[in-house]
Amino acid sequence: MYRKKIVFITALFFSTLFLVGCSDAPSSLGVGLLGPDLANVIELNSETDSLLQNSTYYKRVLNLSTAQKFLVGQANGVLAKSFVRFNISLTSDEKSWLAVDSLEIVSAIISFYPIYQYGDTNSSFDMSGYQIRSDWTPQSIKADSLSFLDIDSSISQINLISYSDTLITYRLRNDMALQWFKAEAGLDTSINREFGLYLKSNSGTNKILGFQAFSTTAANQPKITYIYGKKGNSEVDTVDFKVLSDVHIIEGDFPQVSNENIMVQSSATYESKVFFDLSKLPKDAIINSAILTLTRDSVESLTGNRYTDAISVYALSDTSANLPVFDYLYTGSLSRSGNTYTGSVVWLVNKMFKENNLGFGLTIYNQVEGVERLVLAGSNNSNFSIRPKLIIKYSVNK
Repeated sequence: MYRKKIVFITALFFSTLFLVGCSDAPSSLGVGLLGPDLANVIELNSETDSLLQNSTYYKRVLNLSTAQKFLVGQANGVLAKSFVRFNISLTSDEKSWLAVDSLEIVSAIISFYPIYQYGDTNSSFDMSGYQIRSDWTPQSIKADSLSFLDIDSSISQINLISYSDTLITYRLRNDMALQWFKAEAGLDTSINREFGLYLKSNSGTNKILGFQAFSTTAANQPKITYIYGKKGNSEVDTVDFKVLSDVHIIEGDFPQVSNENIMVQSSATYESKVFFDLSKLPKDAIINSAILTLTRDSVESLTGNRYTDAISVYALSDTSANLPVFDYLYTGSLSRSGNTYTGSVVWLVNKMFKENNLGFGLTIYNQVEGVERLVLAGSNNSNFSIRPKLIIKYSVNK
């Protein structure tokens, strides 16, 4: 009998919880925590309640080694440059031929497969490839680190063979191809290994292309095809070497945005921060929901053919340094519908309300892919209706 009472009481308890959880009242983070004498849910609207707000944007230099594509080209004032290294390996026979100078390079063709375009898609495209003569890793390269590399920019080591939207081929100079083989075999004293190419677009190019970055599984990775043989022998061998490591950097700047706007941009990289004064919230308020809405400037925004059209939002933990510090434990995402980006920031607003309100940090959803720029109406926009908007619903005890 005692056991049955426990089961009944337990079932009643969980049934009550289920009914409360299914209620239409906004109790996700608040109403359910209040006592029986609830006030009506109150809405605080940054627009209609005239909350003080301010916003700005700034540049942050990021390492782009985690990108799934590397970029080359120029468009809208931005230059994309890449560093690529190929995974060259040799057999013992090939090394022995090289040792007695009996290996001959017939050709070395580099194939690039475009997977991303930005800028004038009808523009011509060409690039140069310069020998890198010092060691590097993708993690060591940023836009401000180019001066630390030894790059022989006296002559391009590649020449365009053919171009299409799906395949671009370049011929690597035979003497460079042979030097890479000798370096891999430990026979070239001028360099101790193949450090790859520094790729940059030539004048007349008005678009940026993206190519598949190093991957163990992805198709259409750039490759270099060697055709070579032993001197005096008519037989030749063909072997492909795929990219071993790569990274791109972005130089230059987009045209300035209107002083009434802010922006977020990938690769360069620009971020924004938006602050709302929350002092109108009662000290005992329990916040049930918070929705942030940003309006896109479709004229000033510039995008490529493949990107995730969303904005990441973070609570800020420190704004005393040159660049704001994000609290990555408090984050959300704003998805686009029409000309606005909207999403829940209730978790972030609760932190700001209970701890320290330093505002929101905004970034493009993927900061290392492409060169997309999303321009948004700022806090000083002359059109009040498109300024950043924060709507908070909260409850207090009577």
